[in-house]
Amino acid sequence: MPSLARERMLLDSRRMTAPPPPPAGRPTSPPSGATPGAPRASSFAVEPYVLEAVLKPYKPHCRYVRSATVELPPRRARADETRDPVLSLHCTLGIPESCYIDDTGHFNSVEFNICFNQMYYLGTAAGAVYKLVPALQAMSFEEFLRRQLPDALIHEFHSKFDKPMQSRAFEGRIAFQSLVERRGFLYFKMTAAYWDAQGGHCEGAVTMVMVDGAGRGKTGAAG
Repeated sequence: MPSLARERMLLDSRRMTAPPPPPAGRPTSPPSGATPGAPRASSFAVEPYVLEAVLKPYKPHCRYVRSATVELPPRRARADETRDPVLSLHCTLGIPESCYIDDTGHFNSVEFNICFNQMYYLGTAAGAVYKLVPALQAMSFEEFLRRQLPDALIHEFHSKFDKPMQSRAFEGRIAFQSLVERRGFLYFKMTAAYWDAQGGHCEGAVTMVMVDGAGRGKTGAAG
């Protein structure tokens, strides 16, 4: 993730202009049939204005996510009857050139992390914008954008590269496996995987924490 100084500089630059509101006529909730209570797994595309606003802090040549689709689990009678994630995000990605080193010829751990960060931001934005995650339902899109960089921390990060993959065009998926609120912080237990058309594959497990940088003691979602 960017350094704290870098995050603050990016955040300050974003405060100069208000975050873009949803275009006229655009929904701020999932399309019909894509609600968490649907009888079967549902999916819908993250809208372009959300994708553009969430990736804005990155330099143009470092915006690796091309498109994102939210995937919701089927409804169960009881929460303990399934290990389905809270929600998943399936993305198409591409890295035209490395942002920090000459071409290594393969997808590497730094790119894994950057791509994960972008997908995590999009996943939490979708949870807030489309009201998919109870702990994020009270958070507006404007508040999310304000807190996106300073309030997101990596607590644990593990990755494993099973087979080298190229980075020009590939796919990825993150899953929010569980969410725990502790002392006003939100802990997201997550998994991540990437693959390409040639059979390259890597995966990882990450614990993210959403903190309250404003010192309110709770996240904005919890009040």
